[in-house]
Amino acid sequence: MTWQGNLTPTPLSATYAVEVTYRLRESPRVRVVDPPIQHREGRSPPHLYEGHLLCLYLPDSGEWDAGMQLAKTVLPWASEWLLHYEVWLATGDWHGGGVHPQGGKAPPWPRARGSAQPA
Repeated sequence: MTWQGNLTPTPLSATYAVEVTYRLRESPRVRVVDPPIQHREGRSPPHLYEGHLLCLYLPDSGEWDAGMQLAKTVLPWASEWLLHYEVWLATGDWHGGGVHPQGGKAPPWPRARGSAQPA
């Protein structure tokens, strides 16, 4: 499934076109389609995987599982990520916290925790 829509983190924020791609029993992937993700002083934003995929939670940590609704988890997390991104663009400091896996590459469609294994 692929969903595209707009997120505006705050009334003062830009509006971002985002795309969520989800495969049954696997982790969702979220990327900013427009405007393009900017760099600051030659650096990419923190918590961003290759291909401009947003790092919204630590894979295999239990923060997200296939029983959770995307609209109540991943979309609000993406909006929060965008807010922290805007602050980072302005200040150079990431205030969103979190742990970003080393390497910058998104895991290859990992199974979401809590998903049933196919028979």
